[in-house]
Amino acid sequence: MRATRLLAALLLTTALVAASPAPKATPTAPHALQKRVAFLVAQAPTNFAAIRGRKNKNGDDYSYDMYDSTPAFAAQCRPCHIEDDYADGQSTETWAVRWRWLYDKTDSDEHVVNDVLAELTPVLKGFKLTRSVRDNQTVLDWEKPNGVWVYVKTFDRSDNDDIPGFSIGVGHDLAKPVHTVKPTVITQAERDDLTTGVTSFVKLGTAASTDNFTTLRGKEDTKNSKAGDAEFYDCSIAFTGMSDCEISGLLNYDRAKWVFEAKTVPLGGPPDASKELVRSIVAAALPYGFTATTDPKYLLTEDYRWDNSSTSTAVDISTGVTSRGRVYYDVEIFHFLH
Repeated sequence: MRATRLLAALLLTTALVAASPAPKATPTAPHALQKRVAFLVAQAPTNFAAIRGRKNKNGDDYSYDMYDSTPAFAAQCRPCHIEDDYADGQSTETWAVRWRWLYDKTDSDEHVVNDVLAELTPVLKGFKLTRSVRDNQTVLDWEKPNGVWVYVKTFDRSDNDDIPGFSIGVGHDLAKPVHTVKPTVITQAERDDLTTGVTSFVKLGTAASTDNFTTLRGKEDTKNSKAGDAEFYDCSIAFTGMSDCEISGLLNYDRAKWVFEAKTVPLGGPPDASKELVRSIVAAALPYGFTATTDPKYLLTEDYRWDNSSTSTAVDISTGVTSRGRVYYDVEIFHFLH
């Protein structure tokens, strides 16, 4: 259960680190980890109210909220982030502060675990410790009857290039939830929004494909774009029931192409039901000339694909799952240049 609660935060932290320069060991003063954890354990029963600033983000399908730290706490722990994970059918609502702790590359995993135990055992009296190993990672889970917990998970170093260290969370499980993830049943309103948005997306996208979606391009991502290599744009319009719309020109590839893509909002109900719904909406919106592709050689990881050989255009659908198990769908339209 604890691992489920931490999944979104660990994925987010991993993504942030992957996009950053090569990590260095966390600079430390004597017993810095011990002092920080002791401080946060004392703050946990009040859901970190004294160190919590404004809300800065809603999680996928509104399953969690993230908060800024107060300036005073941010000065002590810049990588820390505060999160309220909503209750769902499997776990209660949880408040947590999470961050990563890095070691020198020469340190062994055994050294990391022994160091954590030496630092935290003295300040976690009255907690029950459960230790386990999962997928090359050591998990140390301290829990107390009042719902306060400390969870440490070492990094997977199966790739020898990975730096040693761990992800850590200090949290509080609420006895009675205040926030709950919305019901996992697809509503008529979701169905209507999805039909309107996906239909418009497919019709506009296929019509603009041979012009490389020029009429649908919004603001260019100049930070990541490189002319003649890869170009990235926001979409100039929004589509009901869809998010994360973007246009990419992947020009320096074996098969150069432009891609127009967006995700559906996370949907309720069983995946098979919503998958068929999205497939039927896309199929109905396609113009004349598209035929379904079923050859695994071309289908790859997509659930469905349609091709128009006369315009070198393809449309596909693939499935994604949020950290709370809700399904969404990537809808992509490709224009191949050669």
